[in-house]
Amino acid sequence: MDTLARARHRPKEIISAAKQWLAEQYVGENIKDIGLEEVVYENKTWKITLSFYRPRPSIPTGISSIISPQDFSRFGNAMKIVSVSDEAGEIIGMQDRILE
Repeated sequence: MDTLARARHRPKEIISAAKQWLAEQYVGENIKDIGLEEVVYENKTWKITLSFYRPRPSIPTGISSIISPQDFSRFGNAMKIVSVSDEAGEIIGMQDRILE
């Protein structure tokens, strides 16, 4: 079992890198309020859960009647899990964090 004492990178630097990487992936979408929710270290991988606000685009008048609410479900408050390799210190993936 991995322990934090065996980790090559410290949580603070991994969290900072994950936040910066997330912001870069959504450049142009004006996400804001990136916050830390969870930190998990297992199998030499950091799993950093981040929350953020993703503004909805403005909808031209009249178009809203033909667009379903599901089309906008990806906007608003969101959470993502950013996976970071401890050995390489590089981002290896991102997935949705869905609250049950």
